[in-house]
Amino acid sequence: ISVRHNLTKILSLLGALLGIPLAYVFPSIIHLALMEDTKHYIRIINWCVVVLGVALCVACSTITFLTWSH
Repeated sequence: ISVRHNLTKILSLLGALLGIPLAYVFPSIIHLALMEDTKHYIRIINWCVVVLGVALCVACSTITFLTWSH
């Protein structure tokens, strides 16, 4: 039972550290790099998504670490 409990925490941490950037941060950064001549508001939206993704990554990782012993 302890192994299963630790596995869920490890998967939660991996999802926070790898899944969120893969879903939010990297696509926006790649779009910014490939489409340099896009309109200004599209670039702002991409940067907002990057900031949101990083904030979610930090928040989910923090929550996982804070609840690790439970």
